[in-house]
Amino acid sequence: MPDSYAIGLDYGTSSVRALLVNTATGQELAESTWPYEHGDDGVILARDPQLARQHPADYLKGAELTLKKVVAQAQKKVRGFRPERVVGLGVDTTGSTPLPVDGNGQPLAFDPRFKKNVNALAWLWKDHTGWAEAEEITSLGRGIRPQYLAKSGGVYSDFPGTVKHNLIRGGTLTETGPSGARQIHLRVGIGGIEIQKMGPIESDSGKPAATP
Repeated sequence: MPDSYAIGLDYGTSSVRALLVNTATGQELAESTWPYEHGDDGVILARDPQLARQHPADYLKGAELTLKKVVAQAQKKVRGFRPERVVGLGVDTTGSTPLPVDGNGQPLAFDPRFKKNVNALAWLWKDHTGWAEAEEITSLGRGIRPQYLAKSGGVYSDFPGTVKHNLIRGGTLTETGPSGARQIHLRVGIGGIEIQKMGPIESDSGKPAATP
């Protein structure tokens, strides 16, 4: 029986890495790393020291380049290797990283209307612009569901607060009514994918963004 292979794709804070292994032996056969193009070491910063964003275009380009490179390396190094013998692809990310998208799942950062709007980018794990909202959620939780907070050290993380911050105080990315694009909080991890529709979003013009 011919050997089979798997590829791991690891999205870090500054780069994406790919590793190709033999599924039977675990032998590492090829690897590749690609530093993100946008921002400072892959992180887009601003005057607000709490802000840390990433451009989703780096996720796509990074996957394309690193996956092609490890396959090309394996074709040169491993006798009998063929791309169709790659039977699995595992992906892990720095989480949580909320990403605003339109009704078709397209990142708002790819929409020219939001090109210069940092709130349309991916909100990195170390973005703490939602700290005030996180404190508000923590305070509310202590009053009505303290047992839930007990499982997280008594304090709710910034990430739900980040989503709320985006909706309420995120400049042009705010609730506008029943029409317009919707923000989706997308978390990808070992446990699966969680999608939560959060509310309509405006374009830079201040008008509801049309949902295709």
